[in-house]
Amino acid sequence: MFSFSDAVLEMHFIEFFTSARLYCEEVNSQKKGAYELVPDPETLYSTVVATYHDIARYKYYHQDDPNATKSDAVKRSAYFIKWILKFRPLMIRRELLIPPTKPSPMDHSLFVNERFAIERALDMIASELGIQAEVELSKNKLYHTLYDFHFRELGVDSLLSMCQWIYDMCQHKAKGGNGTSAVLDFGVQLS
Repeated sequence: MFSFSDAVLEMHFIEFFTSARLYCEEVNSQKKGAYELVPDPETLYSTVVATYHDIARYKYYHQDDPNATKSDAVKRSAYFIKWILKFRPLMIRRELLIPPTKPSPMDHSLFVNERFAIERALDMIASELGIQAEVELSKNKLYHTLYDFHFRELGVDSLLSMCQWIYDMCQHKAKGGNGTSAVLDFGVQLS
């Protein structure tokens, strides 16, 4: 059966850890001390291993030559989302308040892993399509997706469908777009 070597997994882990660290730094700079978001190396590594085991199984059963054919961004994105949501590799450090205070309804810190999964998927899709502009979901679509990722059990087929949809719309926009910001029908924006 096809599998990825330890060296390949380590290479993907380093790239994934770097992506997670940069994401945490960006979030921390925006939150200005409300909490600190940190990547957990062990959980990140488990996320990479589980993702690439799924990709290896997919390649083995669905590709004629798994060694010669790279999986596409849709598959990689969907499997990364699946395992980021399961393992939750980004951790929140907060000051323990005594007595505890009621959390603000505007505190979206519970959704940091879901948001990271979305950002990671969008980056992979944009990279494969050669899109230099930032790809993002509209605010409305982002909130619906965060809700779905946090509160619903989504199977891989649902994630594959969602990622394919984003890929197709980004590809369409990239072919006909002029590089300016535009909101696509289903809420993906290139800016």
